[in-house]
This record gives sequence, C-alpha cells and structure tokens, in this order.
Amino acid sequence: MATDTVGSIPTMMASNEFPPGQQTAALMSSSFPYKSTYTGNVGNDMGISTIGYSSNQRIVPEWEENNYSKYYKAYAGRDNAERVRLDANNVIKETEVLTNATQAESTKKLAERLKDVNFWKAELEREINDVIIETDLVCEQKKRPENAPRSTEVPLHIASDNLNCRQMRQGVDLVQDEVDLNLLKEVEVSNNAQDLLKRTIKEADMQITRNRDRKKELEMDWSDKKEADEMDSFCAGLRNEHTCKQFFAGSAKFQEIQSTPES
Repeated sequence: MATDTVGSIPTMMASNEFPPGQQTAALMSSSFPYKSTYTGNVGNDMGISTIGYSSNQRIVPEWEENNYSKYYKAYAGRDNAERVRLDANNVIKETEVLTNATQAESTKKLAERLKDVNFWKAELEREINDVIIETDLVCEQKKRPENAPRSTEVPLHIASDNLNCRQMRQGVDLVQDEVDLNLLKEVEVSNNAQDLLKRTIKEADMQITRNRDRKKELEMDWSDKKEADEMDSFCAGLRNEHTCKQFFAGSAKFQEIQSTPES
C-alpha cells in the first residue's frame, strides 16, 4: 500500500496507484481472477458457481476504501479539534488582555476615588470644626442678651412707678406734660428692648439647634467617607494572588465543575 500526501491531507492509495473508489470500480469492471466453480483433481466440475452465495463478504478494495473513509473522518475530526483549540486559545488571550485592561482602568478609577474621598473627608473635618467653633461662640454670646434684661428692669420699674404716681394727681394737677411723655417713651423703649432681647435669645437658640443638627449630618457624612476610605484603601492594595478577597459577601469562588486557566 502506498501513501501520497496532497496539501495537508494524506491520501491512501492501493498498490496499483488507484484511489479507493476508482480501484473498486476498476476491479469490479475487470475479469474476476478466480474461477466460478470448484473442480476436482480430475478436472470435473464439482458443483455450481458459488458467486452470489457469499455476498456478506467484502473484497479487499472495499475494505481499503472503508479504512480510508474512517481515516479521513478521523483526520477531519482532529483538524476540527485543533481549530477549536486554537480558537479557544485566542479567546483566552483576548479575554486576558481585556481583563488586564479593565483591571488597570478600575485601579486607576479607584485611586482617583480614594483621592476624592480623602479630600472631602478633610473638608468635612474642617466644616465640623468650624460649626463647633461657631456654636460655642453663639452659646457664649447668648449669655449677653440673657443678662441684658436685668439691666432694663430697674429703669422700667422706676419709670412705671413714676407714671403711676403721676396718675394719682387730682384736679388741675392731672396734666400730661413733657415729663409724662418722656416717662412713657422710656417705658416703651425698655419694653421694646426686652422684646428684642427675647427674640435674640430665641433666634440664638434656634441657630444653636440648627448648628447641632448640621454638625450631626456632617459627622454622619464624615463617618461614611471614613468607611469608604478604609474600604477603598483595602481594595486598592489587593492583588490577583490574594485569597482574602473571596471571603467577602458577593465575591465569586471557583466551583468544582468550573474550569480555570491552568486546567
């Protein structure tokens, strides 16, 4: 049996250089090399021809053609498997390049986010300190209007007492002169001053309450920024060979039936 190679596909030939199909046709068209009857030693016919009764048997060219067909199918299957393996390797390389690029981009964005978080955390710390200073100042200044009404009580009491005494005059002495007008003006000024001080104290209390509420919100925001800073700092330090990243909720683990790049 001779073997000829055409391109990358080897072709098996019979000894007479015919392809399996042509070889079978040539043999079937030529005269059969064996006798169609059995003969004895004396040359007499011993029976009728056995051709047709052995139809289950195959001739050698048919066997060779069948082997060639199986060989060709096996070669085609191997070629297809090689092509699939090559495509899989290309997909693995492309996925690796894309993964590395995505990881680098994520690392860059994570570093930028970490920088922004640190900046805003520092700004929040500054604002919290300013609010604390402002609140302490308001509390300190509130003591002045709280103590100021005491200084107006004595003049108001004197002016009111004088007005009451002047109202006790009889006859023609009960007149509204310039003294009465000045006393009334003094009482009005004292009452207005006390009302203004009360409003100032109320506004100071409201401002202190607002400052403390804003301070609480700023502290909550600062706490979120601090937690984000710790998480981002930890994530920025992770590497591909680290195994601790698989122990967090939501992280994927390799399953037993899942393939890996090393498998």
